Amino acid sequence: MAKKASKDAPAEAVPVVREEEAGTVAVPETGGGGVPAHLAVIHESLRHLAVPIDQLVPDPANTRSHGERNLAVIAASLAEFGQDQPVVVRKATGVIVKGNGRRAAALMLGWTHLAALYVDDDTLAAMRRSIVDNRSAELAGWEHQLLAQHLSAAKEAPGGCIETLGFTDADLASLVVEWPSSPSGEHGQEPQGGEPQALFVIKVDGIRIDDKQAALDAVQRGLDDAKLAYKAKLL
Repeated sequence: MAKKASKDAPAEAVPVVREEEAGTVAVPETGGGGVPAHLAVIHESLRHLAVPIDQLVPDPANTRSHGERNLAVIAASLAEFGQDQPVVVRKATGVIVKGNGRRAAALMLGWTHLAALYVDDDTLAAMRRSIVDNRSAELAGWEHQLLAQHLSAAKEAPGGCIETLGFTDADLASLVVEWPSSPSGEHGQEPQGGEPQALFVIKVDGIRIDDKQAALDAVQRGLDDAKLAYKAKLL
């Protein structure tokens, strides 16, 4: 005969069970509005998609490689902002289509769960989805002036560090605007007469000098930390 529970005995935590496309995930109920630690790192709008990381299979045919520095930046982003976009997983195989780097970085942080979106891609569709995701990012450009301003602001903020954003101090120092404003005031157009203008940019202690002679003089004075960049179609 089963022993009757004491009236004053604390109630056992009852797991909340959700049916996911990848299987059943048991999430302990914390009560009081608390969020389990393994879900707290995932944005609240994605928590219902959370699955154990060990259910997510790295793509053995992934065309995108993730080096040490790349994974460090992804891990820093996850640590600072949490997961704000799901990894995309092929439903038939459990293989990750988009997000192999995020999975690896999450493991580095000791995470146990990630939000995952399951899709019905066949092999060809999964391959195409993966490639276009990576290639479209490569085809994007930077607005260099704005990027330099934003990185400078991030660096100057209390505890500021741009390494976790994927940039070094040398990267910031070498940012250049490829074309100055044309005489007509339209950025990116060649000046009148058809001859391109060379743009010399030097960074000395964070101060930008875009005059050619001043830049050359600064280098000749032996400023080892000066960063000189030169961009022109014709010399």
